Amino acid sequence: MEKHTLIFENGEPVGDEDAAKSYRGFHWAWFSLIMMIVIAALLFLGGVIKLGIGSGPESLPERPASEAK
Repeated sequence: MEKHTLIFENGEPVGDEDAAKSYRGFHWAWFSLIMMIVIAALLFLGGVIKLGIGSGPESLPERPASEAK
């Protein structure tokens, strides 16, 4: 198993493998959460824009003359 240590500005290694895993896990959790929010926002905005663009009368299918009364 690979050993990781936290190294701060003064260059001294501080912590052990468990602390390093905890440190990385915390940052990955925040990164994942932020990316999920960004992706959800992009999908939402893409859907809103698509609805806004495709809502004109030219986007509706034409009715056959026999049904138009």
